[in-house]
Amino acid sequence: MYPITAPSGSAMAVFCIRWKTVCPVMPCSAGPWKRPPRGSAGINRSLGERMLIEVHLHGFLGRTFGARHRLDVRSTAEAIGALDANFPGFRPALVAYRWGFHVLRGEECLDAQELCLVGDDRPLHLIPALQGGQDALQMIMGAVLIVAGAMIPGAQMLMFTGALMLAGGIYSLVSGPPQGYDGESKSRDSYGFDGPLQTVGAGNPVPVGYGELFVGGVVISAGIFVQTDGIETVASNTLPPVGGWPARTAIAGATTGGDHVPVEIADNISSTASISALIALSEGAIEGLATPDFPLRSVYLNGVPVRGPGDSYNFPRVRLWHRLGYPDQSPIEEMPDVRSEMDVGVTVTHAAPVPVTIFEAGIDKVQVTVNCTGLWRMTGKGDIVGHSVTWAVEVALNGGPSVEKVRETVSRKSSRGFMRALTVTLDAPTDGVHETRVKLVRISNDDADSKHRSEFAFYSYTRIINAKLNYPNTALALIKFDAKSFSRIPTIAFHLKMLRVRVPSNYDAATRHYDGVWDGTFKMAYTRNPAWIFYDMATDTRYGAGRHLAGVVNKWLLYQVARYCDEMVDSGFTNDAGQVVLEPRFRCDVYLQTRDEAYTVLNNLASVFRGILYWAGGELRCGQDRPGDAEWLFTPGNVVDGRFVYAGPARRSRITVALVAWNDPNDMGRRKIEPVSDPDAVKKYGWRESQVVAVGCTSLGQAHRVGRWMLSAEGDTVAFQVGLEGAAIYPGCIVRIADPKRDGRRTGGRIASVSEDLRQVMLDADVRLVSGAYRLAVILPGGGLAMIEITDPPGTYRMLTLSAPLPTQPVEWAVWSLIDGDLRPSLWRIMSITPSKAGHTADVKAVAYNPDKYDRIETFTVDPSDYSFRIPQTIDAVDSATFGSRVNAVTQAVVFAAGAKTAGTGQQSRTLTIWWAEVPFAAYYEWRWRRDEGKWSAMQISDDGEVEIPVFTEADSLYYVSVVAVSVFGPKSPAVESPGVSG
Repeated sequence: MYPITAPSGSAMAVFCIRWKTVCPVMPCSAGPWKRPPRGSAGINRSLGERMLIEVHLHGFLGRTFGARHRLDVRSTAEAIGALDANFPGFRPALVAYRWGFHVLRGEECLDAQELCLVGDDRPLHLIPALQGGQDALQMIMGAVLIVAGAMIPGAQMLMFTGALMLAGGIYSLVSGPPQGYDGESKSRDSYGFDGPLQTVGAGNPVPVGYGELFVGGVVISAGIFVQTDGIETVASNTLPPVGGWPARTAIAGATTGGDHVPVEIADNISSTASISALIALSEGAIEGLATPDFPLRSVYLNGVPVRGPGDSYNFPRVRLWHRLGYPDQSPIEEMPDVRSEMDVGVTVTHAAPVPVTIFEAGIDKVQVTVNCTGLWRMTGKGDIVGHSVTWAVEVALNGGPSVEKVRETVSRKSSRGFMRALTVTLDAPTDGVHETRVKLVRISNDDADSKHRSEFAFYSYTRIINAKLNYPNTALALIKFDAKSFSRIPTIAFHLKMLRVRVPSNYDAATRHYDGVWDGTFKMAYTRNPAWIFYDMATDTRYGAGRHLAGVVNKWLLYQVARYCDEMVDSGFTNDAGQVVLEPRFRCDVYLQTRDEAYTVLNNLASVFRGILYWAGGELRCGQDRPGDAEWLFTPGNVVDGRFVYAGPARRSRITVALVAWNDPNDMGRRKIEPVSDPDAVKKYGWRESQVVAVGCTSLGQAHRVGRWMLSAEGDTVAFQVGLEGAAIYPGCIVRIADPKRDGRRTGGRIASVSEDLRQVMLDADVRLVSGAYRLAVILPGGGLAMIEITDPPGTYRMLTLSAPLPTQPVEWAVWSLIDGDLRPSLWRIMSITPSKAGHTADVKAVAYNPDKYDRIETFTVDPSDYSFRIPQTIDAVDSATFGSRVNAVTQAVVFAAGAKTAGTGQQSRTLTIWWAEVPFAAYYEWRWRRDEGKWSAMQISDDGEVEIPVFTEADSLYYVSVVAVSVFGPKSPAVESPGVSG
């Protein structure tokens, strides 16, 4: 756990997230092959130091991707990863060049094991090797360079333990959206907030806000300032002298006028109260108010903006001061001390003083607010005139005797009541105990009858610390307004653009445009891109996980994620001209208000962009569910025992409706529910809903895409085990599986040999080609797939001829797969890898990958009328014309006839399957069966329109089934009996 404490002097200004270690954080050092420095002046940086190095690309690489770059990288491997992140075509270019590359640091040629060395700032040269020539320099294949670029910094390249083993045994976690929005308040406050909420109380964390939000913040200091007759306080702060208080001059009320006509003199005492609140809005620095030119338009009281259109104001005399949260910001002069007010609201009588106890240390003063409901008396002539009341404040320290600090007598006339503020200075405790008992006492007698009115109450007390604080790194707002405008303390909210975070130096956060090549350096800017918000939370050392993760988060992978987030997609709406309105694919507006485990926070933030977090190569990496190409191939030949275990969602667990919780910016960020359904699935499987919180979502279109993605994710899964050959896969990567048991014929195996020109491949078994186009997929050294067309005509072959040479010589007995137009290896996305205890194998789980789903997710029209769903009160019965049957042979066994208590006279030799067409909106079916005119069996349940019953050997027997459809909404259909079926 690592608390990050904001300004001293405020018990409330603390934020921390409890970090549960996912895996040991490895230092950014080289692997076990790291050699000592060779005396070169270029190898002189410590591991944590960063600086730009020159990267030179030669030959076709320079012509295609630029000859010279300056990049903020620590190793050659990281430079490869950086180029791959900047240029989508860089990876294929390396893999496709079959003659390999020379890698030089300065004048020294590196081998594959030296690619991950860190601390070398000499220029890097990447030179394509001569085609077909004999070169004396060390040569590294492009596929190996790509793998090295994915292993930065310091992991053992292609070593199984370095690639798979993790503390706790879990390799990855899929960051799906948090399920449900009816859970604990902690989850709601942090992610599924419901509009601006104010937090009051010591010990609360300073919130962390990203994006554009309506927020309430955390009250640091608040109080009521009372002015009576233009005097803020009439209290004495000195101890009474020996002999008691000297006589005070009473404040006299006016006398009555005539003797015969009762009169009421005018009130001659009044008070006004103003509310002042200092609020911590967020960790800083933030961008500021959403309307900086008109600040009070960004301030809301009870949901109403203080300043309306033009120069109109909805509330008078509201004043605002704010700070953005920079470390050197100046104090707010209008807040000379720190105040915290507590309600009491108890009437004080002569016999029953009202005490309160304060346990906090460091309190300098206490302000007692008295609320007198009226001050008057009726004379014998019926006149209403002034009256007198006396009260006092007593203080006892650490259980000691009470000492009177303030006594006051007020003699005036008030029919509406008034308030007084009495301030006393507290003595510092000497024994370290901090218990202060403050008591409001009525000195004068209670009113004798209804002709006298002087009742008063202990309204509240305010703890005061004499300190003018600047609250560094905390965005603040001080607001003051008249209390008489409200019957109770109003809800205060601010419309803000939140934290400025580190973004790439080539990124324009306002236009979401990336200019040129990113060199790896950052600048500070306000952004709503969830990738850079995730990076800020993962690396910030003050309120994030930076004390554990700074320097080990792969920023180059996040760069690719961020660019995908910023792409413009259909919002589901059209403008007045009928044109489609576009919006960024993912935006994040999130307000973190509670402490939470860092692992949970980071995964929830990653869920905004469909992220997958995993630990590999000594660093935290972030994948993403986005379109991609297959990177690996699995067949029975390269998995343990040649076994793939498939599973599909059960009918009853199949989700057909996603209820997505999001925050509506047009309603001050209050939570709304967006129902997203699959009409075809609803008809087939029924209304099976799932609640999901779209973290940081303030767009209806984005919420709709979250729901469509949830529905598309309900697919098949596969599990298998891999050995060393599968060490290159990682969570999020896409693989092909060629399984003859699933495909119906063999489509994969091992390569026996490859010709010198890399155009003829000898397989481990014959394959039969029919008419059509075929491609051969081959795993390349170090990872990656090459897929090249086959030129052989239809026939049976063991040696296949390719239309182009393979990019490089495959390793011995590399895996191959045959791809044609009708049958191709299925695509799967790796979701988790769990190493075995021995460390030589790993359990892999993957989910079916459909490259067409992304168009379905992002192509839609939002129409509220689509969801005016009326619950049907009835359900159709099964159509008797759709009944069908078949007979199945089974092992002979003794069974019981339907309705009988003893074994039947016949022997069961087969079963009878009867089916019918499913009914829309049916959740399940209640059914029973009978033979001939016998008794009906007990009622049974079927999830789908197919049942199986036993068949006996007696001839001329007919079997009947009675079916009732049960709606997902409760109603049942009439029973329908099938025609008699002979077994």
